Amino acid sequence: LLIFKFASQEKQQHQEAEEAEEEFDFFEFDAAQDLYDAFSSHRHRYLRNFYAHLVQFHGMCERMSTEVSWCVDGHVRQLEKLWDALVVHTAEYGAQPVSFADMRALKNGSHSYWKSIGFQGDNPLTDFRGMGLFALDALVYLATHEQTHCAVMFSKTRDAANYYPLCASFINLVHLLCELTNARTAEQLDITQQTPLLKLLVYEAQDSDALLQLFCVVCRVFDNVWRATKSMYWDFPKLYQAFRARIEFMLSKEPKSLQTLMTWLEVDTYIFEYKEDADINQ
Repeated sequence: LLIFKFASQEKQQHQEAEEAEEEFDFFEFDAAQDLYDAFSSHRHRYLRNFYAHLVQFHGMCERMSTEVSWCVDGHVRQLEKLWDALVVHTAEYGAQPVSFADMRALKNGSHSYWKSIGFQGDNPLTDFRGMGLFALDALVYLATHEQTHCAVMFSKTRDAANYYPLCASFINLVHLLCELTNARTAEQLDITQQTPLLKLLVYEAQDSDALLQLFCVVCRVFDNVWRATKSMYWDFPKLYQAFRARIEFMLSKEPKSLQTLMTWLEVDTYIFEYKEDADINQ
């Protein structure tokens, strides 16, 4: 009787096991196919982000081609933000404050205080001709997101030999980042032809200000290097090219994210040796 009972239990367990196997027959696991599906999912998401970023670059290029004008209310509001965020830190303003509204009423937009923050003339509009409204956007972003650092940069008195026009120079750094992304021609290229920096930006959220955040880091580091190395006016082209070479070198090391690239830039010490004849990337 015990043997019969044991055999019956074993038969029942065997039947239950077979039924369980039949239930899971629907799930067929194929490691190679699963890996392929995972890679395909990541690839499709990357491509969606890529095309979404191209739309952003299209808008950015339109702003590059838009001339900054005192006749456009939106442009005037942006210029007022610059005045209120940067000019107020200068020694000239401290000695004789002038509000933006008074400056417009008295000078129609032209004032020597614009030169005090690093534009090349009394009318800042002439410096925006190359990069248009996007350069103004970038400067306003810097002024409003890096207030503490801007207070230091724009309030510091510099000797004539160590002077460099901050705003005009930072507009050149906007141009540098646009070149490193091929911003003006990105829409005409497929993903395999894009620059390493643009490919890195694709990983960022579509609604982020990733390129402008990078711009702020570059401006901060550029000013730190300029002051630490006691650079002079004629050193600007060499330092500009050193920054370009250094960023390109870092991109060749394939940083995993834009944040990684920005961290590398902020802790980099080789760029401080840019005046030496040795290759700073070696």
